[in-house]
Amino acid sequence: MVDYSVEHSEDGTVYRLSGRLGHSDNVRFTSVLTDIADGPGRRIVVDLANLEFMDSFGIGLMLIAADEARRVGNHLNVCRPTGAVHRLFTWTGLRELLADGAAAE
Repeated sequence: MVDYSVEHSEDGTVYRLSGRLGHSDNVRFTSVLTDIADGPGRRIVVDLANLEFMDSFGIGLMLIAADEARRVGNHLNVCRPTGAVHRLFTWTGLRELLADGAAAE
């Protein structure tokens, strides 16, 4: 199960995910998606440094988050995947798509 913390500032919002992101987190992640789609012109960072695992459903949630942000004019940057999540991002091409080319090492 995924846990997350949220930090709001004048610069934007940072979501720090930890644990495992998968199918069982659909309902829990809905509040994140709702917040990402709230109001234009915000910078949103999803920090995956403490995320241990992500399955294909988690990939779908990340893509939905990116689409929702773009739809309302927000900028989403998914950063710092490590271990298995980093390999998943590299193998699937999500690293370039969601990290805007930022260092995801």
